[in-house]
Parts: sequence; C-alpha cells; structure tokens
Amino acid sequence: MDKTQSTVMAAILAGGLFASASAHAGITFSYEAAGVENTTVAGAVTETFNSAPLGVISSTYYSSAIGGTYSSGQIIAANQYGGAGGSQYDVTGLGNTTSQSLTFDAAKTYFGMWWSAGDAANVLDFYSGGSLVATFNVNTVTASLSSAYKGNPDSAFLGQDAGEYFVYLNFTGTGGTTFDKIVFNNATSSGFESDNHSVYSGDITKIPGTVVGAVPEPSTVVAGALLLLPFGLHGFRYLRNRKQVA
Repeated sequence: MDKTQSTVMAAILAGGLFASASAHAGITFSYEAAGVENTTVAGAVTETFNSAPLGVISSTYYSSAIGGTYSSGQIIAANQYGGAGGSQYDVTGLGNTTSQSLTFDAAKTYFGMWWSAGDAANVLDFYSGGSLVATFNVNTVTASLSSAYKGNPDSAFLGQDAGEYFVYLNFTGTGGTTFDKIVFNNATSSGFESDNHSVYSGDITKIPGTVVGAVPEPSTVVAGALLLLPFGLHGFRYLRNRKQVA
C-alpha cells in the first residue's frame, strides 16, 4: 500500500470511526406502565401546573419548578381529557393556538410528560441552540400500548374518554445529546393535552420505561465507508497503474 492509499484509508476509517462514535447519540422515546402519571427518573423535577393561572397563556408563563418559560397554549381545569390526579393541566390547540414552546434556562437531558387523550396530531420538536434535534409524532407510541392504557385512569373521571390513550412518556438524551427548547405542535383544534412535565439535567444511565424507538443516526455511514473502501483502493491502484503505463 503506497502513501496515497494509506492516506485515503486513514481518511475513510477516521470518518467511519466518527460516525460510529455518534451512532448512539440522539433522543430515545419510551413509556411507563399503564396508570403511571409521574416520572420514574430519580432526581427529576416536575411542573404540575397546579399553581399556574387558569386560562390562555397570553404572554408567557415561567415555571420555577423546571426552570423554563411556556409561550402560548393554555392551562385548564381537570376534565375527562386530562389533569393528572384530578388537577389542572396544560393544553395546546382547542382553537386558540397550534403550537406552544417551552424554553429552558439551561440544557436538559430528559423530558417526561403525562400524555392524555392522545391523538395523531400531537407532535413534539426538540431543539438545541436553535437547531432541531429531533421530532416525534407521539401518537406512534399507541402501536405498543394495550387496551389498559385507554380511558382516563383518575377516579373523578375514571374510564371516561375510553377511545383514547393515557400514558406517561419519556424522552431521554443519549450519547451527550441535550436540548434547551421543546415545541408542542397540534395542527388541528383537537388539543394536545399533557401534565406533570418533568426534566433532568444530569446523565441518565438507564432509559426509563419501555423504549419505543430512537432518533435515527447516520450509523450506516460506517458500513457505507467500509463497503466503498475496496473500491476506493482499487480506483487509486488503477490510476497509479495507468500513470505508470503512460
């Protein structure tokens, strides 16, 4: 192998190693057992919305509990569609807005929420430094849920809204992934209901709950690079031989 081939191989392998190192980075989506309405992450802090003013968030609402500012959306009293433990909760949609942002004072590694009356229009976007990190249509979790998750589990509204799912969801940064902003999207007027927003800033050594899926990472770059390696070397060998003949 000549100097040129060695340089090419080193470059390709370096690229492969870089991709391999980042292959486990991203945000992992998981869910808790039926009936769980709170995070299971030790040390996480939670915004319950119990002390938040009721009504449309006309400007912003700052949560000192989790160190974040909510823009848009509204806080409503518990009903058949939500309100963990029969308390008030947060909602995006219902005709007043199609999105709500939650901007943190510092980067987070974990976000959890009790998702109630779930529907297919509910989408979460995670950002870091203004760049989109991941997008989840949270309704994809329903394919993994049994009928035990259907209907409101709280005593005051037990079994009501029986056709929709109620489940605690987790979004965990892995491989050094963090986020400082979350956007709740609901393109229709159906409502994106959630409660007990929990966050954590430290390292998570074990993904909570049952994993649904993770954000795709370019791990295939490694395989692609290795597949292209022999072709690249043959190509350089061909050029070298052709130059010698000429």
